[in-house]
Formats: sequence, C-alpha cells, structure tokens
Amino acid sequence: MKSFIDLIIVLVLGLGLGGALSWATIRTDQGIGAAKVGQWTTWPSSGRPDSDPYTKARVAAGGVIPLVSAEGLAFVFREDGACRKLRPQCSYQLAGKTPPARLWTLTYQRLDDQAAEAVATKASVLTSAQVIRDGEGAIDVTIGPNLSSGDWLRTSGAGFFIILMRFYDTPLTGTGALDGSDIPSLNRVAC
Repeated sequence: MKSFIDLIIVLVLGLGLGGALSWATIRTDQGIGAAKVGQWTTWPSSGRPDSDPYTKARVAAGGVIPLVSAEGLAFVFREDGACRKLRPQCSYQLAGKTPPARLWTLTYQRLDDQAAEAVATKASVLTSAQVIRDGEGAIDVTIGPNLSSGDWLRTSGAGFFIILMRFYDTPLTGTGALDGSDIPSLNRVAC
C-alpha cells in the first residue's frame, strides 16, 4: 500500500511540475522555438507543419493563425529598450529601418489585466502603405495615448500591451538574415 501511495505522489508531482513548466514555456517569449532579433521576438517555425510541439501549443493557446515562411514573419515586442513592460499610458518611439517586405503591419494589442492569460482585447493597426519614411528608408512612429504629429499608433486603457510587426511577402524565412540593426527599436519617451 505504501508503494502505491508513493507512486500516486510521484505521478501528481510529475504531472504538476511538467504541466507548470510546459505552460510557462508556451506563455513566455523565451520558450523553445523563439528567436530574438534586437528587442523583437519571433517564432520562425510557428507556421510549419514540422514545428516543435511547444511552438504548436503556443500557437493553439494564443488562438493565432501563424504565418508560414512563404507568407512572411511575425515579431512581437513586450518591453521597451529599458526592459519595462509596455503601458498604454506612456508614449514610445518606434524608429529604424524595416526589413524588405511587400507589406508590413504594426499592431497595438492591449492585454487583459491578467497578464498570465495575455488575452488581446483591443487592437489598432498601421500598415507600411500609411507610414512616412525618411530619406534613408527608416520609419519613425509615435505609440501612445496622445495625438502626435507624423506617424502615430494610438494606445488606450490600462494594464499592459504588446506590439506585433508582421512582414508579408518577404525574403525573410528565419532570423538569420537579420542582425537587429535592420529592424526598428522601441524606446519610452514619456510616462
């Protein structure tokens, strides 16, 4: 009887610990299959049928339709240049060159107050066709609650948010061609 109780304890502990680690892996940007490019995180294999089980679970848990490598590549930004979570009450500056792509979108997604669930509740979008570029091809987008001259992505609410940048019809099939200098950086301007 003692060995049966020991077996039950080991099974419960194993399932609990394994489940907690798996949940943590699919809910963070540091999980298996994630790749960092500058301040951005991407999952280059998320749309491939041979992607790892954790990437598939992350896609399923997030309720997103992943881009396959022939369609493009998606990046997410959860923190500013000083590693602070993004807050809709603050203003940020997204500046720099973008990788080559026929089209790209920049999406603001407010997160539910319960950050662990990371449920997107409201979105605002800019596209490459709407953004003004400087003489060198770089963009300069203000992200914040207050109207700003130039390119502006409006934020609202409380809690935290993320920035998604999706590149469509791009020669990028992974992160090997990117070194962090050819993708915009994000810095807090005011709060």
